[in-house]
Amino acid sequence: MEKSISMKIVNPHAAGIDVGSRSHFVAVGQDREDVREFGVYNEDLQSIVLWLRENKIATVALESTGTYWQALYAVLQESGFQVILCNGKFTKNIKDRKTDVQDCQWIQKLHTIGLLSGSFLPDEATEQLRTYCRHRTNLIDIAADTTRKMQKYLRLFNLRLDVVVNDITGLTGISIIDAVCKGEKNPQKLASLRNGNCKKSEEEIAKAWLRLSPNNRISGGKILSSRTLKGSNLLKTDLLNAANAIGNLKGTPLSNFFLRISFRKGRSSAISATARKLPVIIWNMIVKNQPYRNEHGYEFLDQIRKRKVLEAKKLIQKFSINMNELALSINTI
Repeated sequence: MEKSISMKIVNPHAAGIDVGSRSHFVAVGQDREDVREFGVYNEDLQSIVLWLRENKIATVALESTGTYWQALYAVLQESGFQVILCNGKFTKNIKDRKTDVQDCQWIQKLHTIGLLSGSFLPDEATEQLRTYCRHRTNLIDIAADTTRKMQKYLRLFNLRLDVVVNDITGLTGISIIDAVCKGEKNPQKLASLRNGNCKKSEEEIAKAWLRLSPNNRISGGKILSSRTLKGSNLLKTDLLNAANAIGNLKGTPLSNFFLRISFRKGRSSAISATARKLPVIIWNMIVKNQPYRNEHGYEFLDQIRKRKVLEAKKLIQKFSINMNELALSINTI
């Protein structure tokens, strides 16, 4: 024999509403005809109020689904109903209730027997203050995110303001960024926009670009370290790759420079030194309008041969090498 347990009705004139984004299902009882579907427009909300009054409803329970409940909640409260806003986890404890009709009836049933508790809702003044505080927090987060993006794009432009200025949105940073946007490229002129409260000097600000220059640490007039600062950006990577490729060339001023540094300090140092030399050349070409000139010019193979012969003759004269010694060296090879 099946046993049933009856529960005391706490709210005899109760309704349950399943809140949705496009429609609301309202239940005033447990029969199918006690459930109706309404839209979400203001006239639909007024229709809900009229239907609840026709059924002599005094208290209404609804779920706090997203933000869709807020307009309905306000209309019901203004209409004089006792409204309980409950968390969805308290109304989803039963299995096999998947439809909106069954959901609203389940909410109505739980509210009728007093098993639903309302969520905390602040008064109007507290709600306004909370809204302002949340909005202010969102604005601060957006500003911080925007500042990080500005720093990122400035690094891509090789303008390392983040190294010399604590806040790029301060007076110094904004003045320099505004000048750059207007087309100013001279580092000295940009550095002259430094505000008096900025701790960095104009010289330090003018040097903030690629992090390819040696970071000389000097004490007592002696260089203790000249290690290049760590840092990475797209242009620096491209310059390092270009310098590495230059090291594989022969007979050019830059490749000769590369070989000299490589012989003394190794290939890694030669790549860094050549990579630093490249933006200096580019800077002079763009800012000072100085075209790059190869000290030997651009030579054909016969011209290179003639130059090499002259260099060999100078070496022979310098070291007083006679033809017999030269022939002996060739035969030995």
